[in-house]
Amino acid sequence: DLYVIDYFKWKKMGDYTFNPEVWPDPAAMVKHLASKGVRLMVSAWPYTLKDGARASAEITQPGNGVRFPNGSMTPWPDSVCGDVCYLYDPTSQTGRDFVWNMLDTGYVKYGVKNFWFDASEPESLANYHIKGLDYHNPLGQPYGSTYTAGTNEQVGMMFPWYHTKMVFEGLMSKFPGEVPVTLARSGWAGSQRWGASNWNGDLSASWENFQKTIVAGLNAQLSGLAWWTHDIGAIGGCDNKDPEYREMLVRWFQFGLTSPIFRQHGSRTVEPWTLQQYGASGEMAYEAVVKFIKLRYTLRNYTMTLMEEVAANGTPVNRPLSFDFPADVHAWRVTDQFMFGPRYMTAPVYHLGARARAVYFPTGGDCAAWKRWAPAAGNGTDSSRSFAPGTTATVSVPFDELAMFE
Repeated sequence: DLYVIDYFKWKKMGDYTFNPEVWPDPAAMVKHLASKGVRLMVSAWPYTLKDGARASAEITQPGNGVRFPNGSMTPWPDSVCGDVCYLYDPTSQTGRDFVWNMLDTGYVKYGVKNFWFDASEPESLANYHIKGLDYHNPLGQPYGSTYTAGTNEQVGMMFPWYHTKMVFEGLMSKFPGEVPVTLARSGWAGSQRWGASNWNGDLSASWENFQKTIVAGLNAQLSGLAWWTHDIGAIGGCDNKDPEYREMLVRWFQFGLTSPIFRQHGSRTVEPWTLQQYGASGEMAYEAVVKFIKLRYTLRNYTMTLMEEVAANGTPVNRPLSFDFPADVHAWRVTDQFMFGPRYMTAPVYHLGARARAVYFPTGGDCAAWKRWAPAAGNGTDSSRSFAPGTTATVSVPFDELAMFE
C-alpha cells in the first residue's frame, strides 16, 4: 500500500524537503509506515523560487535552469509558486544531478523512495504577467524557452521523459536491487522504461469526465504506458455532501477496482468513513466503497501477475475487447467495456441513476460461456446466468455492484 503526501509539505517552493515545523521526524514516520506495510510517496514539483528557496543560487548556474534564447533565465508563471519561479532543465545531466541531489538529501535520506511528479508538463505561454513582470510576444507565439537539448518546440514535450529518467537513475544508483516507481502527471513515449506510472490528469467531477477516463485508460495502456491510474472521484468539484457525487464516487471506485493502480485523490475528505455522516445514503456509499477496497485485495495476486506480464512483455492490464477477441467484428466497436487481464471482462456504469446496462459478450478463444463474477454481485444477481458469446444482454447493476464477468 502507498500513502501520498501532496504539495505544500515544503517550507518554500524548491526546497525539496519536509517543512520541519510540521514534519519534525520524517525518518520515524517512514519507518512507522513501513512497519504497517505502507510506503510513503511525496510530491515534488520542478520549480525553484527566484528568491529564498533552498537552491535559489544554484538554479541560475549553467545547465540547471530553462532559459530564453538570449541566455537569460525564464521566469515561470506557475500559480503554486506564489512568486517568480525558475524551471529546472531536465534535459541536462547537470540539471538532473542538481535536482537529484536535493531529492536525495531532502527525502531519500529519510527512506522515501517514491515520488509523485506533479506539474511535470510545464506550459509555454505566449503572454503572462507575474509580480510586476510583463512578458509579451507580439507574434502571439509561445516563448522560445530553451533547454540544453534544444528549443521548447524541439524537446519541450519530452520534459516528463527526462524528468522521470532523473529519479530513476538516481534511485538505481543507490538501490540497484529495486525498481523505482514514480507517479507522473504526464508521460512521453518510452517513459515506462524509467519506472514511470501515469495518471490521466486533473479532472473536474462529472459523469462525462468519468466516461472519458475509461477510454483514456485504454488508449494510454495500448500506447505502452501500462502502469496507468486515475483520480478516483476526480480532483475538482468534489462534494461528499451531494448524493449525486457520492453515487459517481462509488461507480468510480468500481472502475478503479480493475485498474492497474487503484488510488483515490481529490479536493475532498478522502477517508471513506467520513461518508457515513451523510445519513442512510452516505452509509450506503461508505459500505460500497469499503466493499470494493476489500475486493481489490482479493485480486492482489491476480493483479500482481498481470503487472509482471506488463514488465516482461508490455501486455496491458486493461485492453479493449478487440485485443483478446480480434476475430469478433463487433468487439472492435465496443468502447465502454474492456478486459481486465485475460480472465475478466468489465462493463462500468457511468450514468447517474443507472441500475442496469447492456453488455456485449465477445466470441472467440476458449470461451464457451460468460458468467457474472460472483464476488462483485449481491444476493445472487445474475450469478447463476450464463451468457452466450456473440450476444448482448441487459444485466442488473445495483448501486453497490460491478458488472464483471469471467
